[in-house]
Amino acid sequence: MLRLDGVSQQYLYGAEALKDICFGVETGERISLLGASGAGKTTLIKTVCGIISPEKGSISLDGRDITALPPKFRSVRAIYDREGFFNRRSVAYNLEYPLKIRKYPKKERKIKVLQAADEFGFAALTDDFLFRQDDETKLRIALSRLDLYAASLTLLDNPFSVLTGEKRRELFAEMLPKICARVSTALFATDSAEEAFSFSDEVLFLQDGKIVDSGDLTHFLTDPDNLYSDKYVNADRNFSEVEVSDGIAEFFGRNIRIFDAVPSVTVSFVFKRDESGEAMNGYGIFGEFGIRFFRTEGGAVLPEVSGRFLPDFESVRIFNSADGKRLTFGY
Repeated sequence: MLRLDGVSQQYLYGAEALKDICFGVETGERISLLGASGAGKTTLIKTVCGIISPEKGSISLDGRDITALPPKFRSVRAIYDREGFFNRRSVAYNLEYPLKIRKYPKKERKIKVLQAADEFGFAALTDDFLFRQDDETKLRIALSRLDLYAASLTLLDNPFSVLTGEKRRELFAEMLPKICARVSTALFATDSAEEAFSFSDEVLFLQDGKIVDSGDLTHFLTDPDNLYSDKYVNADRNFSEVEVSDGIAEFFGRNIRIFDAVPSVTVSFVFKRDESGEAMNGYGIFGEFGIRFFRTEGGAVLPEVSGRFLPDFESVRIFNSADGKRLTFGY
């Protein structure tokens, strides 16, 4: 079991990289860390494996305090997106190295490397230099380390981010069964919601070094606790900032009573077609819960939408615009 209690870390220039991180991973449990670039995922992974020492808090693994323990003495294996390779050495050397420092016999090292290379699809490349391999092959090589030796905890730091688009999705779909068959207790950091919810039922959402939301896919889709997680996961929702005056936020002609004293709120909602609504014309996403209007999504051309629309007031969620926390409200 992994346990983090009050783990905090600052960058040299003073900004907080991690803020009071508290969570646990039970033996046999897989948990995903989801968030945008800069959210604190990599810092958290490096803190758990011992590359970075936390300024506050404690980390324990299997009932043992490992906060100040050097990486080589932790029963942890880590897979990174681009780090941990000897580029001027052969593929086989890179795979053998972690076995060599763990004093595996040479013959056993050779067998393990060949088996891993065959299982992960690069058996013909073991004698080639690593710097000659493309990003997909390097990722296969990195993931094949899961076949080499066992550990109490596996950490994966956004490994699929080296690829983009359809190639990333295809390789993730191919590798996911292999990864799950080789890890039991694991933390998987990613910037992809699709990957996060495919890898584990429990997802922790990070924003600015803090865990601001957690739960399963249903929670994030229907009842998120934070504005940032709602925006990140739910592409089919609209978000509108509204000023609050005397506890009232006026939104599309309706008064919403806000029970917290805040100057402004962000309304999360979906549109529905309604002949009494406003005429709209634009490009949007048709999602499970409604329609979101904007011009493009990731540079792609979206289907054009026109007609009359009103917010579906049953879909409304209210968040504090300042810190993103979910607020209670009434009509």
